Amino acid sequence: MSMDRHDKEKEMAAILLSALYADVIHPSQVYKGFTKLVESADDLIVDIPDTVDILALFIARAVVDDILQPAFLKKQIANLPDDSKGAEVLKKAEKSYLTAPLHAEIIERRWGGSKNTTVDDVKAR
Repeated sequence: MSMDRHDKEKEMAAILLSALYADVIHPSQVYKGFTKLVESADDLIVDIPDTVDILALFIARAVVDDILQPAFLKKQIANLPDDSKGAEVLKKAEKSYLTAPLHAEIIERRWGGSKNTTVDDVKAR
């Protein structure tokens, strides 16, 4: 729901997922949730024009926060048609966010969060 909100709400949603992961929300449910989001990207783009970028960033953030395994990208892209928006999301997450130099810090600061966090803090987490 935070995809069509401001950056502050997106950051809060990412932090909430990190805080609830494993203790409240089972990892398999998080996996299923992100899978459904990727599969519904073609529908989401009707209401949220920048779905590809926002969802790619949410997925990259989940990988950086250890909520999703990096293998999620490869597994999901194999199940999607090449011309789908979901495949575009996964490709963008991998190529634009997860392979960039200092990608973890860039992802953590994209929505204005973690301003006092250093690269070493992110790596330690």
